[in-house]
Amino acid sequence: MHLFLGQNSGWHLLQSSFNFSFTASNLNDLNGFLILSTSFFCIEKWESYKLIGNKNDLFISLIIISLVFLFPFIASPSPDLPTTIIVTLIIYFFIESFQKENSNHINLITVLTLLVILIKVTVAPILILLLIILIKTKDLKKWRLPFVLSLMSLSSFIIKNIVITGYPLYPLSIGNELINVDWKLNYNLQLAYYQWTSMYGWQMYNWEEFCNLSLINKFWIWLNLPKLNGLLNKLILLLMFLFLFLTNKKKEMRYLYIFFIIQFIVFYTTSPQYRFFLPFLLSIALLISAHLLHKRFYLIKLLFALNLILLTLLGVFGLNVRNVTNNNIMSVKHHIIPSQVNFPRSITQFEDLEFIEYEIQNLKYFSPSKDSLFFWQTSNGPLPCVNKDMIDYFSTYYNHIPQLRTKNIKDGFLSSKPD
Repeated sequence: MHLFLGQNSGWHLLQSSFNFSFTASNLNDLNGFLILSTSFFCIEKWESYKLIGNKNDLFISLIIISLVFLFPFIASPSPDLPTTIIVTLIIYFFIESFQKENSNHINLITVLTLLVILIKVTVAPILILLLIILIKTKDLKKWRLPFVLSLMSLSSFIIKNIVITGYPLYPLSIGNELINVDWKLNYNLQLAYYQWTSMYGWQMYNWEEFCNLSLINKFWIWLNLPKLNGLLNKLILLLMFLFLFLTNKKKEMRYLYIFFIIQFIVFYTTSPQYRFFLPFLLSIALLISAHLLHKRFYLIKLLFALNLILLTLLGVFGLNVRNVTNNNIMSVKHHIIPSQVNFPRSITQFEDLEFIEYEIQNLKYFSPSKDSLFFWQTSNGPLPCVNKDMIDYFSTYYNHIPQLRTKNIKDGFLSSKPD
């Protein structure tokens, strides 16, 4: 029924469970919980760095000074924030495993790696780091838990995709011919979704025109996108170049650079949106910063203090990024409302939407009563909830409408042609 929800991540599902919507509509801040937990861990490693002077502890503790840049993502249920933080944590434990022989790191890296892949499958190259650690151990017994957990994760990922879309590796069509279920997503819609996501990173909207571009033209367009996109794209390349010169020539750093190159290629060839690059953009930036700030305690403390001041100002006055992004949702100002000190806001920032019930053949659904920021946006409406603009668009251009599989909504939906 809702094409874009087919790629829901494990984080979205966990966020939904954590909301406890059956008791209250305001217990929604899973991202905030992650930020707090990570901050306590980073503070602990900062104290360790002051005592021991391990540069890796400094690297992870510097996440705290990056919170001002992650602030716009905290209020969003998207996987960008958890992916960015968890990948950085994996890199920390990866470096630790080269410095200390500790089998617990293998299990921890395994769990975090599988978690972040289930959150966002395009970060799957992070498995490279896990494989390097396993090969380094030379103890096959330590492969058991990673193998079992990986098999369970892959199975659950495939089953989830089949249940929701009928495609085992959605949004890819690989293996779809092996699955024939009546709720399977219409192939034309699946292809359209794949094309849209492929073009979105270049801010293009014509598939034929996009396919006719040369590799050089595509790269030049990507590098010179307007506003925040182009700025961060240039920063990504600059940091990857600097990483070669400003880090120690240790074996683990060479492995990390190989991972960064492969991850960049995967992101670039799938959908090179700047927010997708945030995990390794932050990691490289913090690794370089740790190299430059090592033993410069006065400067580190100054950055911590500056970060605290900026976070306070952002919380009170909000953050306006309208001039650097075309994303209408991100350009909404987020700030602390005094009443939120006692009770957080509800699970959606679009609280003033009213919903109208529509009927299309055997399906009755609810849609926002006014134009939304995006034609698939619904907000927190009664179920089943989908934007009428999206229903009309796919009906007109793709000859597709969603229908109930049975008379009971719990049995799901199927693709059908309009009468």
